[in-house]
Amino acid sequence: MLNVQKRFKLWIKKRHLSATFTLAHHNIYVLPSKLGWLFAFFIVLLFVLGVNYQNNLLLLSSYLFAVILVVALLIGFSNLNGLKLQVTKKTASFAPHAPSFDIRLITTKPKYLLTIESDHQGYDVPEVASSEDCTVSLALNTRGLYALPLLRLQSDYPFGLVKIWSYWCPAHSVHIYPEVAEHLHFKQQVDNTMPLAEQEFGGLNQYQPGDAPQRIAWKHFAKSGVLQTKIFAERKGPDAQLIFDFNSLEGSTEYRLSVLTRLIVDAYRNGEHFTLKLPCKNELSGKDADHYQACLESLSVF
Repeated sequence: MLNVQKRFKLWIKKRHLSATFTLAHHNIYVLPSKLGWLFAFFIVLLFVLGVNYQNNLLLLSSYLFAVILVVALLIGFSNLNGLKLQVTKKTASFAPHAPSFDIRLITTKPKYLLTIESDHQGYDVPEVASSEDCTVSLALNTRGLYALPLLRLQSDYPFGLVKIWSYWCPAHSVHIYPEVAEHLHFKQQVDNTMPLAEQEFGGLNQYQPGDAPQRIAWKHFAKSGVLQTKIFAERKGPDAQLIFDFNSLEGSTEYRLSVLTRLIVDAYRNGEHFTLKLPCKNELSGKDADHYQACLESLSVF
């Protein structure tokens, strides 16, 4: 049963995968709602009673209710037909926060009582006059590159007797960057791995067990009796470029990526030129927003 559901979902995604999506007769599905099936049963019951008892009033009522059901179907189909959807913005996030993306619904005729479903989350859109924006959050919180989820757009307009729906799988993806390390821990790890000759003094930090003895501020200790560690930043060349090297750090992969994320965020905020070095990857060097985003994306998929 699970295999059948997976295959059906894959078929739906393949059939409705596109950058933009316009609802039309070939991708809109219509069925009576629960109330609609009950209404249809009531129509059949009236018809059977009218025939058996040769009661013209019951027959006329069954015909009238059947027309109402058909009209509801046509109006409901028209309510979705011609609606266009497109992704206008993708918002990446830092783990463990969820990313999101914005959808714009565009129409030439007013649309009513729409619902967008994604990953068991529902977003109600009461009315679309000409265009309407909707923000959809992803139920994800670990780093990586993720395709946008399958969306289900549905409506029970006008009477709740029919359920009209369609699917859309946006041909887009969004990043979740590694979690940003805490301020008080990342500097210690980076400082302990860089040669002192290649570094520039940046201040003092509280001593932590395991700090290299050559980095302890002994003069400060002699004066105050408090152990503190010298903080350095690696700089090379006349442009004082910061170099963030994955291999120069210690700890697990996730911890090192978290440290690098903190370094990149701080360097970008300070307007500093920096280079990111990752194993088996080309060096990324720069200081602008595109470079900042490229570095974070490289970390998210490392």
